[in-house]
Amino acid sequence: MSKEDQLVLARTIYGEARGESFLGKLAVGHVVLNRAQKKNKTITDICLQHSSKGTYQFTCWDPRDPNYEKIKDLQAGAGNEVFDQCFRAAAYAINQVTMDPTHGSTHYCTTDITPFWAVEDGKDITPAAIIGHHKFYNNIRW
Repeated sequence: MSKEDQLVLARTIYGEARGESFLGKLAVGHVVLNRAQKKNKTITDICLQHSSKGTYQFTCWDPRDPNYEKIKDLQAGAGNEVFDQCFRAAAYAINQVTMDPTHGSTHYCTTDITPFWAVEDGKDITPAAIIGHHKFYNNIRW
């Protein structure tokens, strides 16, 4: 993994989970890594990927999203303690310092919604983990 991958992953974690515990940040990092591994792509490719609907897989990278302005220029060691924690979580995930708390999940959403992709045959799919304000899924067909 490149330094650029770590920086993009840390920015993604910040944009998606900056209010979560370290475990919650780490979990989002693992989702990106799990997707990258399954799709044989880089972390940067996954974080900046568009969906089939033309939106971003991670909305914080959409220039129209308010988080984009907050993440696009973040650098580690520049005085933002929360981003520094996201940068550490990215390093931990990349270097597999800890086990994957999502159990191989490739998708997540906030706990207050159930997106269309988390419903099968009219029933909610059971998340593999719930960490903080996110539900993590390792059984989504995509």
